[in-house]
Amino acid sequence: MHGSSTASSMVEVVNHLLNTNHALAFDMPLSMKPEDALKKIEEIIKEKNEGKGALLLVDMGSLRYFDKMISNNTGIEVESVDMVTTLMAIKATRMALMNASLSDIVSSLKAEEKQISEAENSFSSKINQLSFQLVQQVKELHKRLKS
Repeated sequence: MHGSSTASSMVEVVNHLLNTNHALAFDMPLSMKPEDALKKIEEIIKEKNEGKGALLLVDMGSLRYFDKMISNNTGIEVESVDMVTTLMAIKATRMALMNASLSDIVSSLKAEEKQISEAENSFSSKINQLSFQLVQQVKELHKRLKS
């Protein structure tokens, strides 16, 4: 994840709550070139590979596209999920510890992401609707006070 300690902080919480050291962090300082990050992440994945693939939980930007590049360069199955929360990282790690397949973990996280997105959209729509109604009521009240 981007930043000097974003990933490390999230992984610390995940591993502590699940009493494991399964989740790994890669902090990508904003000054780091994407090519350098890609190379380092590839090295970590090759070193830690247990034959089950790797899941990149990322925040944004170039990191979202590393999965295909790493798979092509290493022959290791790699998937990524972006816009990750700590709760999603906990869920992914818990599922991995229970020997869920990489595709099952990704599907579960993406389904959850879709539900969150739909809820946010619905909430935003309601807020916009209420804001519009409030503005209309204030305009009407203003008209009444003027007359």
